[in-house]
Amino acid sequence: MALTLVLAVAFAQFLRFPLYLAFMIGLNIVTFGCYGYDKYQAIHKAWRVPEFVLHFLAIIGGALGGITGQWFFNHKTRKQNFHIVLWSSFMVHIAILVLLSRYLLTYYIDLLAFIKR
Repeated sequence: MALTLVLAVAFAQFLRFPLYLAFMIGLNIVTFGCYGYDKYQAIHKAWRVPEFVLHFLAIIGGALGGITGQWFFNHKTRKQNFHIVLWSSFMVHIAILVLLSRYLLTYYIDLLAFIKR
């Protein structure tokens, strides 16, 4: 989660993305990375990322990163529960974005102005 927040602040501050969008981009990058890391660990028969963590990341907004990671790394493609969680989470977050886009895509962060105070 710390990496997600760092990425979100970077996107919000330096690229002037709205806070919600910056958080979602950061979360999806982290989720994609977790799928890649889990695949790497599976190949090397080492400690794996718990399925709960992968599902949790998808549910809180990282479904697109999970879907992309699943496809890119060819990982967790046979597990039906991953397809259900990823696609249903993706649809819910798309609905939230569409319904609340007026509010979610308008708030920005300006750390430099805040620090200068």
